[in-house]
Amino acid sequence: MPEEGLRILLVEDNPGDARLVGEAVKQATVRLELTHARTLEQAFEHLRADRYDAVLLDLGLPDSQGLETVVRTRKEYPGATIVVLTGLDDEVTAMKAVESGAQDYLVKGQIDGKLLVRAIRYAVERTRYERADSLRRRQNRLVWRSLHGVMGSGSSSVLYRAGTDAGLSVFDFIHENWRPRNEDEFLAALREHLMSASICTLGEFTLKKESFEATAQVRDSFELDAYDGKSEAGVCHFLRGLVCGLATRLVNAQDLVCDETSCQRKGDAVCTFRVHRMFQ
Repeated sequence: MPEEGLRILLVEDNPGDARLVGEAVKQATVRLELTHARTLEQAFEHLRADRYDAVLLDLGLPDSQGLETVVRTRKEYPGATIVVLTGLDDEVTAMKAVESGAQDYLVKGQIDGKLLVRAIRYAVERTRYERADSLRRRQNRLVWRSLHGVMGSGSSSVLYRAGTDAGLSVFDFIHENWRPRNEDEFLAALREHLMSASICTLGEFTLKKESFEATAQVRDSFELDAYDGKSEAGVCHFLRGLVCGLATRLVNAQDLVCDETSCQRKGDAVCTFRVHRMFQ
């Protein structure tokens, strides 16, 4: 974050609340350049004409009320960094606003210069992370879509084998870097690793070591948008192999295979993988 200053767009129709924000700006140790809009349409005019580091957005404006204010702003300016301004009795709505696309919220009457700068910096960094994550996901889709196109009908077995090798490596990586003390800690580290790498969101993961079986449920597999063909079966070939590789190490067996028994690409709620012995 550049120390020379931050450009802030305040969207607030209440003169008293706007004045309080202005006082907080004066208290800030970092120079803040504040522009004031009293309606959402005025805010859009400013956003069309100039660049701002963050938007301080009141949810009760003459031309927009409640969460719709955040939704409209995100729709018009998807890259905007939004910090919602809320009253003391409306923090529940503020949290819902964050879920709708705002990066953070501030409670009116509790804003000082230090808190304002910290909230804006946090919001800007969160926006940068979201943009980088979105770019990484798009790049993943392009790479894997190209692989599917080049390999054609052979992509399933090749990607499955690559995923199996990756699963073995992930197991070693987690033990070397996280040093989990038990299975629960291993799964917690695995969830964090898969999410941070934009591979998937891991939900339920169960092991039956006595029968050499495992079941994994995931959402948002990065492979879902990469497959352009039609398939009656699941399409997460790499992830299917990765789950198999992990289970191979976890249950200490060598002849395991993995089936994808449900897939979000087919309309199922989650992608479900079942690992079992090759010959049963």
